[in-house]
Amino acid sequence: LRRKDAVSQQELDEKRSANVQARANVAAADANVERLRQTEGFKRVVAPFAGIITKRNVDVGDLIDAGGGAGTRALFVLSQTDPLRVYVNVPQTYAQLIKVGQKVAITQTELPGQRFDCEIVRTAGSIDTTTRTMQVEINLPNKNGTLLPGAFVQAALPLPASTSLVIPANALLFRKDGLSVAVVDPNGTVHMRPVQIGRNLGPTIEVLEGVSTSDRLVLNPPDSLAEGDQVT
Repeated sequence: LRRKDAVSQQELDEKRSANVQARANVAAADANVERLRQTEGFKRVVAPFAGIITKRNVDVGDLIDAGGGAGTRALFVLSQTDPLRVYVNVPQTYAQLIKVGQKVAITQTELPGQRFDCEIVRTAGSIDTTTRTMQVEINLPNKNGTLLPGAFVQAALPLPASTSLVIPANALLFRKDGLSVAVVDPNGTVHMRPVQIGRNLGPTIEVLEGVSTSDRLVLNPPDSLAEGDQVT
């Protein structure tokens, strides 16, 4: 119509402006619809893996937001049951012998006679300076759900037996110079000898260096025991 001069230029500009405004309104409405669709989608929480919900921190009627309240904590705790991951702290003495892919036998006291075969999938690759151990991760298949997440199990690693000596725990002396034992020579004279210990086995302690199989040790040594004392 404008080419035929049936309408004015001003009227054409007004219609074009109205068209642009209408398109903008449609785009804004579409964006609002998408926002509402996303908000609706928040009602369904999707986990990154399949498992069992072991803890629920919210209940019906709780307000869930990002600014506070229930939004500051996890809604649910989900545990993966197959496979399970077992973490073992291997003493420094054996750390060099651990290799990825090694087979491991897992047992649980509450399940006598059952053994679960699995393998090492990764290691920490370093020694913890506090415990002097290396953490090892084991992948444990659990298709039947026999084992429960969080349970304590025993892991038998395919490593050679330790050649270190084991002494009673009550033979150790805890003094300012460090750990030591009281060794008695053939003449009945006491000599204080520093020792380096390995694994704590409860009633006994693994000794890496400081004593030999021929040494005689004093059990339950008193604090007053000193270098050169004579004993019978």
